Amino acid sequence: MTTTITGATGIDNIKAATGSVLQTVYLSQDTAISTSSVMNYHSAAPTISQGAQILTTSFTPKSSSSTIIFWFTTTAYSSGVHNVIFSLFDGSTSIGVTAPRHQHASEAQQTILIMCKSTNSNTTARTYSVRGGCQAGNGQTVHINTYPAYAGIPQTSLCIQEIAG
Repeated sequence: MTTTITGATGIDNIKAATGSVLQTVYLSQDTAISTSSVMNYHSAAPTISQGAQILTTSFTPKSSSSTIIFWFTTTAYSSGVHNVIFSLFDGSTSIGVTAPRHQHASEAQQTILIMCKSTNSNTTARTYSVRGGCQAGNGQTVHINTYPAYAGIPQTSLCIQEIAG
């Protein structure tokens, strides 16, 4: 016996239990990026026109009452810079930022992590992106994904997970 569900009672209209995962999007890349692009540091939130683009993806929430959780990780080191800045953007708005301070001004490899969440209010497609750069100064460069990869494991990744509200 086969049952077909259509119309307003179809599968897209079934309410998921609060806390259940509605969808997960994962992307990664290993492209080496070296940039001397400057990003705001302490004075104001980074803007979408600052830094270098690291990852970007389109995402359409399935529910207007969900929570969206983000995990971003990468490896980076700096040449002549004490502070590197990485920011997660929803469209052109910075929604998560980290600015780890390198204790050495040269070749100090670090793992960078951004974790944050956003309350969703609609099911409109949006673009999420991560940008990275350095604090203003002379001769500063941030190197992303330039450290040797381990057995082909991606050095940079972004995971977006939508949770039912």
